[in-house]
Order: sequence, then structure tokens, then C-alpha cells
Amino acid sequence: MFRSLIDRDRDEGLDDAIESLRDRVGVLDDAIEPLRRSAYTGENRCIPCTALNSVLVLVAVAAASRRDRRLGVVIGAIGALSIWLRGYVVPGTPRFAPRLAEPLPVEFGHGPAAGDSDSIALTPDRGIDPETVFETLLEAGVVVADGDRLVLADGFYDAWLDRMAELRALSGPELAARTAAASFSDVEGSAHGDRVLLAGDSDAWLDRAVAIAEA
Repeated sequence: MFRSLIDRDRDEGLDDAIESLRDRVGVLDDAIEPLRRSAYTGENRCIPCTALNSVLVLVAVAAASRRDRRLGVVIGAIGALSIWLRGYVVPGTPRFAPRLAEPLPVEFGHGPAAGDSDSIALTPDRGIDPETVFETLLEAGVVVADGDRLVLADGFYDAWLDRMAELRALSGPELAARTAAASFSDVEGSAHGDRVLLAGDSDAWLDRAVAIAEA
């Protein structure tokens, strides 16, 4: 009898623990949901964006780890989380990554796909050659060789800062138009205070800072 009571209490305690864990996972999902960019992740993942940003994160981790290994771990974790949730780390990647990927020996579909006209798919029988990615980044001036490692080019970083300053100076309607033009989807942009609405098959509301990063 005592054993059955103990077993019952143990089972109830286990059920409570599992239910508590599910609640915490649900809270975590709700907390990170606003950070997700479904337009560039999941079935719609922008493969060129993911490939380019993965390389840049690895370069940043390698550079940081030479000074402080813990810093490299932090940068790697933040970069991986950002790529998982948003599909990229560097603002504006969805705009220039596909153009960088054009010389690569892979096909990145941007036409209509089964069940989702906005998806970007990688052909199943092909992969990405890391060496070709590095060469493309070097030729595009995104990264430069520094001895036996790759680092972000000063010119690229300066150009990115200039670009961000230019976009920050835009009015709301101008930023909305630029953001809509940079989107892979057929959307119309409109400004609503400090937010931008991209209206289309699936409406998306963007804070001004996010719209600047996307434009």
C-alpha cells in the first residue's frame, strides 16, 4: 500500500514537472516569436543569406577568439541564434546576398514554389562549396585576407555605415518605399508613425530600426 502511494506521488510529481517544463517552453516560444523573421527562415529560409552570414560569423568568431576565447564563444552563440531566428546577422543581407550568390555553382530558386510563392529553395541535389563562397566574398570586397585569416574589409564596413546613415535620414514614406522595394515578396510599403507596414499576401509590421536593416 505504501509503495503504491509512493509510486502515485512520484508519478504525479513527474507529471507536474513535465507540465511545468511545457509551460516554460511555451513562455520561451512566446518571448522569441517577435524576433523571428518568417520571410527568411523555415521553409522560406534565404539560403544565400544563411551561407554568407555563417561565413561572416565564423570569421568574427575566429578573430575574437584570438583575443579572448570567451568572447568568441559569445559572438558565435549570438550569431547562430540570430541566423536561426532571422536568417541573417548583417543588416540588409536579404538585399545583397542573392546577388553575391549568383556566381556560385548552385541554383537558388526565387520563382514560384509548390505551396509558397515566396520561398527560396536550394536544389536538393546540390550544395554550397565553401571555397567558392570565400572567393566570391573576396572578389566582392566584403572580406579581405589578413595573413592566414579573413577579416571584414574596412571599405565594406564604412560603406555599410554610410548606407545605414542614409537610410536613417529618410522620411517615413521614403523608408517604407525602400523597404518594400528590397522585399522578395510583392508588397506595398506605408509608414504609420515609427512603424512600417508591408502589405501583401502576409502583412508585416516593422519597427523603424528593423525597416532600416531590411531596406
